[in-house]
Order: sequence, then C-alpha cells, then structure tokens
Amino acid sequence: MFLTVSVFVLATLFVLFFAWFNSRDVDKKEKSGFFLGGRSMTAGVIAIGLLLSNTSATHFVGFTGDTWYKNLSTIGFDWFSGICIIISAMFLIPRYLKQGITTMPDFLEQRYDKSTKNLATYIIIFAYMANMLPITLYSGSVVLVRLFNIDTLLNVSFVAAMTGIIVVIGVIGSIYALYGGLKMVATADIINGILLVIGGTLVVVFGFIFLGDGNFISGIREVLTHNPEKLNAVGSPSDINPFGTNFTGVFLLCMYFWGMDQAILQRAIAAKNLKHGQKGLLWAGLLKVLDPLLLMVPGLIAYQVFAKQGIAMDGSRDLVYPTLVNIVLPPALRGIFAAAMFGAVLSTFCGLLSSTTTLLSLNVINPRMKDNTDERKMVKLGKQFGIVIAIVSCVVAPLLYYTPSGIFTYLQQINGFTNVPILIMLGVGYLNKRAPAIAAKLAALLYAIGYGLSYVLLPNMNYLHRIGINFVIAVVFMFVMAAVKPKKDIFELKNLHIVNMKPWKYRYEFSAFLVALVVDGFILLSPVGIARVGGANTITAIYLLIGLIASICLVMGLKKAFKSREDRFYADTEETEA
Repeated sequence: MFLTVSVFVLATLFVLFFAWFNSRDVDKKEKSGFFLGGRSMTAGVIAIGLLLSNTSATHFVGFTGDTWYKNLSTIGFDWFSGICIIISAMFLIPRYLKQGITTMPDFLEQRYDKSTKNLATYIIIFAYMANMLPITLYSGSVVLVRLFNIDTLLNVSFVAAMTGIIVVIGVIGSIYALYGGLKMVATADIINGILLVIGGTLVVVFGFIFLGDGNFISGIREVLTHNPEKLNAVGSPSDINPFGTNFTGVFLLCMYFWGMDQAILQRAIAAKNLKHGQKGLLWAGLLKVLDPLLLMVPGLIAYQVFAKQGIAMDGSRDLVYPTLVNIVLPPALRGIFAAAMFGAVLSTFCGLLSSTTTLLSLNVINPRMKDNTDERKMVKLGKQFGIVIAIVSCVVAPLLYYTPSGIFTYLQQINGFTNVPILIMLGVGYLNKRAPAIAAKLAALLYAIGYGLSYVLLPNMNYLHRIGINFVIAVVFMFVMAAVKPKKDIFELKNLHIVNMKPWKYRYEFSAFLVALVVDGFILLSPVGIARVGGANTITAIYLLIGLIASICLVMGLKKAFKSREDRFYADTEETEA
C-alpha cells in the first residue's frame, strides 16, 4: 500500500507543477487569458483536452459496468461521437471561430435575442451543477476508495469514505480550475492524457495476462472464444442501447456534446486558428473511436475473471472496474493507475467548472455589473460563484450511489432532459434563418414537457427513443413557426476576423478514415463478425471491404457536394484554402 500511495502522490504533484509552469505566462485576471487561454490552443492540446474533458472515471466505471452486465451495445456513444465530431469540425467550429464567440449561448443572442441566450445559459449551468459535476466527483471517488480500500483503512462505511474523497477532489479541482484558468487545465491535460492511456492500457494488458494464467495471447483468446455474445456491439431490443438508438438519442446526445457543449468545445473555440481547431477535433475523433479498447474491453475481461474467481457483484455494477483493477494490477502499477484516474477526474471536473464559471461570468455576472468593462472584477466574481457551484456539486455527488441504474445510463437520461433543448435551438438556428426567438423558447419547453410525460405515458420505451421522438416534434414545431410567423430580419453570419480561417487541408480524407473505422467496427462486432460461435469468416471479410469502400465514397462525395458552399463560406476571409 505504501508503494501504491507514494507513486500516486509523486505522479500527481508532477502534473500540477508541469501545468503551473507552462501556464504561468498567461494573465489569468483578464477575460481572454482566463477563459480562452489567450486563444493559443494548438491541435495536439485541443485533441487531448477534448478527450479528457469528455472521458473520465464516469466512462471507465460506466462503460465497464455496462459491458460486464450486458455486452458492447453501448459502444455507439463512442463511435457515433466520431461521426458527430466530423460534423462539428466541418460545419460548426468554422462558424464559431468566424463569429469569435466565447460561449455557446453567444450565438443564440446573435441569432435570436438576449432572453434566449439567458435561457440556454441557465439550463447549461443547472445541468453542470446538478448532473455533470456531481457524477464526475462520484465516479472518481468510487474508483479511488476501492483502489486504496479507504473504507477499510479508516473503518468507516463505503459511503462515508466516498464522501470524504469527493470533498478532497472538489477542493483540489476548484483551486486548479478557478485559479489556474483554461491554459493551466489544458496544459495539465497533456500529462493526464499520457497517464490515462498508460493506466488504462495497463489494466487491459495485465487483465489479459491474469485471464490467460500468465499468457497475454491466451487471455485474448479467452475473451474472443468464450461467451461470444458479449462481443456484440449491435445488440438486441432488450439491451441497454439497441442498435436503433444510435440513430435517435445516441446521435443527438453526441451531437450536442461534440458540437455545442461549452465544457468540451471551449478548447476548440480557443484554437489559435481554424486549421488547428479542425485538426484537433478530428484527432480527438480518432481517439474516441479507439476509446472502447480502454473503456469496454475491461468489462469483457472482468466477466471472465469474476466467473473464474467466483466473485459475485452483489452491489452496484459501478464497482466492477475498480474491483478488476485491484485483482489484476500489482501495487506499484496501481499507484500509476490511481494517478491517471485522479488526473482524468480532475481534468473533467476542472473543465466543467471552468466552463460553468465562464458562462456565469460572461453571460450572467457581466451584464449586471455597473462597469461591465472591468474584466478583473468580473473574473473575480466568477471565481467566487464557482466556489459555490463546487460546494453544491460536492453535496449532490454522494447521493448518486443510490441510483437504481448504472451511472452512465443515469447520466445520459438526465442529459436527454437538459441538453437536447439547447441542441434544438442551436441546430435549427443554423438551418433555418427565419425561425423567430419565440419559436426557440417554446420548442425547448415543448421538448422538456414531452420528454417528461413520455416516462409516464410510455414507461417501457427506451429513453434514447424518447429523446429522438420529442426532438423531431420540437424541430417540426420550430419550422412551422418559421413559416407561419417568420423572423423579419434574416440572420447573417459575420466574420469578425479574430483568427485565421484557413481550413485543414486533409479534413475530408481524415474524416473518410474515421467513418470507415466506425462502419467496419460495427460489422466486425456483430453476429456476422466475431460475435458469433466460430468467429469471423469469409462473409465477414466481404462485408468489411464493402463497408470500407462505401465509407470512402460517402465522405468524398460529400466533399464534392459541399465544396462550392465552403468556397462561399470562406469568401470573405483574408485567406482561404486553394
């Protein structure tokens, strides 16, 4: 235990020092320096930051538990994230950078009116404070308590130990985010990203070795040949995420996160130019497509290991991942893993808290200040409110231990209520220039009421289909309102010339590669692939080849179709792609 703790402390202190040292030259008392890191983010920093702001202990705990419990059917959240990232890189980030926006609701004010922007701001702040931040703290504490057996060492209940760790993470994360600014958080992501990959990889590697009685290849063979139904990413109607849900709720939730979520997109809108913004996003897309290797394979390993060891998970399936780690990793490596997990939790928590503070400061506090040009006072007030938000999150987090379903499913159910209304207002705002402000607000209300009522009227429906149905109803309503009561002045997207708007040259080619990975991945992990008795065969290879060719043709066809529209979009910039 001493060795585990020592390695954990040293690795954590190194990350904190590295982050401080590399961000010390940014003035964190000014708006641009604190909220956008001086608009200096490069592609690599953006890619790692995007991944870590979305991937934390919540995903390790949730995905592993769901895979152990059922199969790989929740993989759509990662793979459809790759598709949504392509859409964001091609169509949304260029518009955000062209407008020079600092927060996502800024566009809503330009497109509709100030009250629509305020509505979105309050919804997002509530979602972060009541859902995203507490879940991040909860999942991180579950892993750390189980890794160090803190409840046993202190002779307290698991919930009491978990609450203590939640407070520790909350305090450290608040100092980290509120007094370091975005540049420090994003810089720390580089080291945290490396540690996270190392730690997650160690669990998979040693898990296979443990399963194969010392032989890595034998462990892989165990997973591939025993219980092949666990390898099914397509799933069935009785699974947590049936395949059809990828085209309804999964796609919509992923589209919000990767195209409109403040905590995630804050890195991209802080890019030094469009090229770095697009490249960083698409690189993050590749990392998300590869995520299941670290997030879901441990669930497959745990299923086999627990069966061999006779371990019965009587409690929450959220305990599957930390239990596996304690079984397969030696003490010293547990220290590295704990540091990696702690860093990932801090990255997500800090990113969320920083984004919440940004929204509060720029959209709530600043308009109400007598002197709204005093940036230092605005940042100071934002930090103070950020402390209050962190405290509320620490109070809510322990209560999540009593949720009936797995933590990841619970997270997405709440996201379906809070995030999709923002997606509707933003999405239709870009697609229809005539939709009035009243339509946006009523559509958000209509969706929220419909989503809530669907749980009463259709209790057996998958929550992801609830999201899709109510989304369609709200969007149709907005288009009808646009036709019946159109906005008098047509919205025009203006270029403020804040950053260089030259796009990344290879964005379409890289997008085709990502789409091919997703399509072939679903084919491989299906009943026609390795998720069948006997594994893949000649038919599988034919399907994979067809999927590869179709993916490349699709993306390159879109390139040809949208090239003229892109040329018009970049026509008023000083530099365009040749």
